[in-house]
Amino acid sequence: MWRTTFYNTVTTPIPSDVKPAAVIKRLQDADFILSTSPFHISHRPLPSTPAGKENYEITDAIDILPFGLWKRIVVFSASFKDHPNGVKSHVEAPAGVVIDGDYTVKAADGAGDGEQGGMVLEEKVTTSVSVLLKLFVQANLVSSHRQNHLKIIEKAREDGIGA
Repeated sequence: MWRTTFYNTVTTPIPSDVKPAAVIKRLQDADFILSTSPFHISHRPLPSTPAGKENYEITDAIDILPFGLWKRIVVFSASFKDHPNGVKSHVEAPAGVVIDGDYTVKAADGAGDGEQGGMVLEEKVTTSVSVLLKLFVQANLVSSHRQNHLKIIEKAREDGIGA
């Protein structure tokens, strides 16, 4: 009934020893992306759509109270669609939480045309949620997505994809 929409941008510098193409390859690996979430328990593929979206059912354990005092298991759906510089995601979670994300590898603001070391992983997120859940969802979203970015960049470094 009472819904609100909020926007977040999470930006992480890509170190100069990590090729931007390697980060894009990792972003376009939905199985890997799903496994980077600190809440992740499991996921399974669902039938893909004719539009080329990869669909998944995801099971996460969300801390309702701090320090793991009370966890809730949630099952929800997500879809991923690759684009040349990353991936778009769409999540429909319990309690009417809807999250649209766009992960993009791009030149950092003021870095010119992608000079090495001037690249970032930028994630723009639009979240629609009940006003009662906004603070809880927003806090979990931003902190977990910062962790995700670091795992994506580290895996790209290990893989050496695009080197």
